[in-house]
Amino acid sequence: MSTFMRYFISGTEMASLPELGALFLEVHEEYLLLADPIDENSAELYFGEVLLGELEVNRPGDDLFDGDLEDLLDELNKQDDPAAVQVSAWLEEASGMLVIHVLRGGHEQYDTLMSPLIDSLFARYDGVLQVDTEGFFNRDGRIVSLL
Repeated sequence: MSTFMRYFISGTEMASLPELGALFLEVHEEYLLLADPIDENSAELYFGEVLLGELEVNRPGDDLFDGDLEDLLDELNKQDDPAAVQVSAWLEEASGMLVIHVLRGGHEQYDTLMSPLIDSLFARYDGVLQVDTEGFFNRDGRIVSLL
């Protein structure tokens, strides 16, 4: 069981993993980002000893960022929803994205462990969250559903 979420940041430079780690520590002292020793833009996210997921920071020009952005814009163009145009414009202005690969531990404790982290991202960074096939969300809830 795994889910991919992408938090697109706009209006400011994309946060680094150390900045995100500090933000998550503000939420609770047991959150820990364990950096990948080979890739400075990747880390595992733990709560105590529970592995919640894997994180990766991507910026415009990165293959993953550009590929995901193109796929999501294509999907938004298929939607018969006026909000899809607004989300597309917003994504095109994004300074980066945080990819969160939510693993079993994150799913099992989503409401108590993952949800506060997502809330902290919305509180700190102007952004929009995309969750696999569920759609796009802002801090108030879903803005566009994906079919």
